[in-house]
Amino acid sequence: MKKEEFQQNMKDRMQQFEDGGLRLLKKGQKGIVHAIFSRFGLVLLLMLLQVGVLWSVFRWFGGLLPHYFGGSVAMSAFMVVYILNSEMDNSAKITWMVTIAILPVVGVPLFFYVKSNIGHNALKKRVTHLTEEARGLQPQPLAAAQELAEADPGAASLARYLHGKGGGFSVYRNTEVTYFPGGEAKFEELLRQLEKAEKYIFLEYFIIDEGLMWGKILEVLARKAAEGARREGMLAAAAVAAVLALRVDSAEAQQIALDTVGGGEIVSQEVSSEGLWNEYSYEIINGDTWYDIEISGFGSVTELESVSSQYPRG
Repeated sequence: MKKEEFQQNMKDRMQQFEDGGLRLLKKGQKGIVHAIFSRFGLVLLLMLLQVGVLWSVFRWFGGLLPHYFGGSVAMSAFMVVYILNSEMDNSAKITWMVTIAILPVVGVPLFFYVKSNIGHNALKKRVTHLTEEARGLQPQPLAAAQELAEADPGAASLARYLHGKGGGFSVYRNTEVTYFPGGEAKFEELLRQLEKAEKYIFLEYFIIDEGLMWGKILEVLARKAAEGARREGMLAAAAVAAVLALRVDSAEAQQIALDTVGGGEIVSQEVSSEGLWNEYSYEIINGDTWYDIEISGFGSVTELESVSSQYPRG
């Protein structure tokens, strides 16, 4: 595509923010599409279905109303018992029980739809398979691993786990990291570096939405692309899909914690939300040894402490 054609194409597709940034999506377009293909759309469909079922029951099966209400009560009671004995947070149990008790026609199908999580499980299986295939393509530099083992044996142990069972993540030397006091300083530096790019730009972010930051970044990228520089971005959709596929749930985190310490009994646990995933902390007793272990949202052990004691700790 010629430079003039590219510039005209970008001009036709983009809109301008008041602050000078660019917008690709028209207002309202994203919201409608998202609503149709999200859980909101499913809930709305099920609620309309319940209204239709209730209307049909009152119209054609007026004499069978006692049977319908009796079946609803029986189903609600069964689901309450089922949810109480399931492995999920107490707050989630209460939410589902209230939903099913009030709207059984909507609540029961919605519960099993959310619980099955078909798309997540299929994507997770696919990503795991691809990770195993690519594991041998990213070997661990031995010199870097030995240097880390001499400097910090604990960090070296965690690095071996991340490379072995944690997804093939290797340790490297001669890398640079810049820490910023806040997001504003980082954003200003990002724009400066983008403006300095001449041949290549690589961006990797987990969450992207239209607004001030992405609008200004997009403005620079469009201008650089018009100048003929090569662009490559691994952006929102792929990164979010990978997070959803690789994150672990509470049952998986518990099993990882128990396997790490060689079994035992979980005495207490804490779950903290980090947005798209959770972080898990467990206190485990195995024989005379107590363990404090933290599991990341992706199944890696981030902290492990142990102490020998025959008595519960205060």
